[in-house]
Amino acid sequence: MDDKENIKININQNPIYDDTQNIYHHIHNIKVSVNEKSIEKQKAENNIFNINKYFAAAILSVFIYVACALTAQVQLADIITIEVPLTILLSLLLTYLMLSNHVKEGYCGYTIVAILLFFVNPSYTFIVLVTELSQAIIDCTVKIFTNKHDFSVFNEEKHNLSKSDHIINFFHRIKYHLLLSVIFFVTFTLFSYFYPSVFQSLIIPAYQGMQEGVQSGTVELATTPLFINNFSVAFRMFISGICLSIPNIYLLIYNGLLIGFTGSQLPISYFLSFTVPHGILELTAVMLAGGAGFKVTQAILNLFNGLTLRKEISFSKFMVVSLKMILDSIVIMVVVFVLLMIAAYVEANLTIPIGRTLLGI
Repeated sequence: MDDKENIKININQNPIYDDTQNIYHHIHNIKVSVNEKSIEKQKAENNIFNINKYFAAAILSVFIYVACALTAQVQLADIITIEVPLTILLSLLLTYLMLSNHVKEGYCGYTIVAILLFFVNPSYTFIVLVTELSQAIIDCTVKIFTNKHDFSVFNEEKHNLSKSDHIINFFHRIKYHLLLSVIFFVTFTLFSYFYPSVFQSLIIPAYQGMQEGVQSGTVELATTPLFINNFSVAFRMFISGICLSIPNIYLLIYNGLLIGFTGSQLPISYFLSFTVPHGILELTAVMLAGGAGFKVTQAILNLFNGLTLRKEISFSKFMVVSLKMILDSIVIMVVVFVLLMIAAYVEANLTIPIGRTLLGI
């Protein structure tokens, strides 16, 4: 009887629900600890990302500015004391604004400053625009690889979508690739138009060769030759995605510089009258081809990512995702093909009559 009484006393002194509460309390502490560690890890990753972004923006800005300066045959010693440090400072400031979620304010503010400086000292305007360009390239590249709408082994693909939903999803998958292509092409077109002396040593040989070709008849203004020439350039941009789009970027920049420089050498009315009729389609196709090349690059990098993570996720899944990305780029190239066919016909048969009519020649 004494043993039974002792058991009852122990149970009364140590009720079961107290043990249950202790277990729940212990589990709660574990969850809190795990969450704290997860938050600390996320903060550390964000800090590393932010530091990398500061470095990337500054290095890219300096690289672009120095490359343009050397193209203009400016001695490196002449820009190393003021222009390069100013480029780094403006780049760091703009990156800070981006990381502080002041994206619109940053871009708009820098654009306004660039416009005002153009009437005071155009060289400083060029520096501001270079920092904006570098930041836009980095932001767009980050969005390409973090786009939640794009194909990924980590995202589940939606099925049973309507045709309109498929078109909308396709646009969301390629929009940042196209935007990056537009940024390269349009920015360097404007650079070459407003700063022709900076790029004349690079562009004048091609510009003169183009003029001589038209005058001598070497460049034939017929639909088929024009289409073959233009599509060969677009196809090279597409294929160069395999080489991390380095040739693609070069062709976007070079074509932009050529268009801008040509526009700066001719009366604006003459240039637009003989360029716009076919140029709207042709230049759109060039930028689309650039976007297709960037999509191919993303597919290639996705495969390399699969090689790194193959122990965690089957490599075949990465292959499927990369194939889907390449199919997206092929769809873009089909559109490019059609646009260039129409542009070649317009350039060969309609541009000159339209231009003469507009100018009253």
